[in-house]
Amino acid sequence: MKRPLAVALLLASWYLVTPPYSQPGKLDSKAALSKWGMIAYYGSSAACEADRQNMIKASGASSDSSKLLSAAQCVEENDPRLK
Repeated sequence: MKRPLAVALLLASWYLVTPPYSQPGKLDSKAALSKWGMIAYYGSSAACEADRQNMIKASGASSDSSKLLSAAQCVEENDPRLK
């Protein structure tokens, strides 16, 4: 791996983002990522995904929070879809 790429990978940051609601109780998972809400910031995609899974378990299977977190995504901070 070339040095600049290795440095870029080490500096990558990740966001856990959740979809907006299109109407009360209905998640709009097809909305543009720029409209999604950021709920946490991580140093790696693995840390982001692990925390998302832990949050889903902690929230309970049938809760609204669990549904929201199940639709959440880990997205790299420089993903052009966030703009």
